[in-house]
Amino acid sequence: MRRETAVWLLRLIRDEPPPVAAVPPRCWESVADAARAAGVGALVAHRVLGGAARLPEPAARRFREFLDLSRRRSALFLGEADRALRALDAAGVPAVVLKGVGLAGAVYRPPELREFRDIDILVEPAALEAALGALGRAGFGPAVAPEVVELHRRYHFHLQLERAGAPPLELHWSAARPDDPYRLEAELLLSHPRKDGPLPRPSDEAQLLHVAVSELRVGFTDLRRLVDLDRVVRANPRLDWRAAAALARERGLAPALRAAVELAAELLGTPTGTAFAALRPLGARRRRLDELGFRGFPLGLPPSDRPTARHLVRLHLDPRPARAALRLLRLPAFERKRLKLAHVSPAARLAGFLKRAGWLAAIAVSLPVLRFRPHSSPLPLTTSASPPSSERPGAGTAGTRGRDA
Repeated sequence: MRRETAVWLLRLIRDEPPPVAAVPPRCWESVADAARAAGVGALVAHRVLGGAARLPEPAARRFREFLDLSRRRSALFLGEADRALRALDAAGVPAVVLKGVGLAGAVYRPPELREFRDIDILVEPAALEAALGALGRAGFGPAVAPEVVELHRRYHFHLQLERAGAPPLELHWSAARPDDPYRLEAELLLSHPRKDGPLPRPSDEAQLLHVAVSELRVGFTDLRRLVDLDRVVRANPRLDWRAAAALARERGLAPALRAAVELAAELLGTPTGTAFAALRPLGARRRRLDELGFRGFPLGLPPSDRPTARHLVRLHLDPRPARAALRLLRLPAFERKRLKLAHVSPAARLAGFLKRAGWLAAIAVSLPVLRFRPHSSPLPLTTSASPPSSERPGAGTAGTRGRDA
């Protein structure tokens, strides 16, 4: 994504009057492309089509298409999620809806402003069998073979279900794989669910941790999840940052949550309230990430660089960097079992190992010589969020001068 396009895209996402008239006509096509690629096309469309300024007709037509498609998909996804929840409730299985479908209508109003790929529903691990039975009676069946279902249940954290004419549904019983060091238990996400929208969802404090886990998994390359964090924070001025910070520390997620809040504040102007006081600053970790273009990761990091970016971020944010490096070399148990089940040849497995070793070598080289630069310099953005009073603000970055977390 070009710098100019990224700047206008972020300004149009922010919770402020959209500067539609100020966007140069030559930028509208690239802004529309970037919004669609980032999964925020409907949100941007709602802002620009509601403005008084006149858009170039080709761009206006594309934005109307974004919004119309999202409106139809929203009705379908929310309807199917409600159908699944009714089936689970009838079977006495407590459940909440995660991510986009759970946030639509609660912190995104109207709900079609949040785009979806699938429906994510979470149940307790002990209720998984009952949940599968209840959803099966409602017409939802596994999208994979029986032997792969068992593989998911033992080594993974969700299973994709399908129903004729319906969008994909992912049934979760955790937020991470059993061997993932970053834990976010189903019990936490299911406790004190919020019901201020069309569907039950986790508490706002738990939502923040789920954003941190999701971003950590993809190396902070998902702009849409940062927008989720922004919407949650804006919708709840009384959000308990100290409780969220305590939960994050207990699960080794405090640095990831701090990083997510900093990026949201810097890129989207998210009001942080007492977040910076509750979460320890990243200090040298953030400075190292900034040297590698961290602020640009959610703004169009090339897909070919995502594996390296993901593990690079984990290397910096993990309290035990050696553990993150070893996880890169050794596939998680789910992936190893899946390759074995698919009868992948030893030569292909060796090729995969060498590829991962290459990523690790690239990371090792990147740290001292700073060649891993998706974006050569920070974007010229301002933020409405103030850095902690105990710190001097960094150059366009919130909270980079303090101690390591």
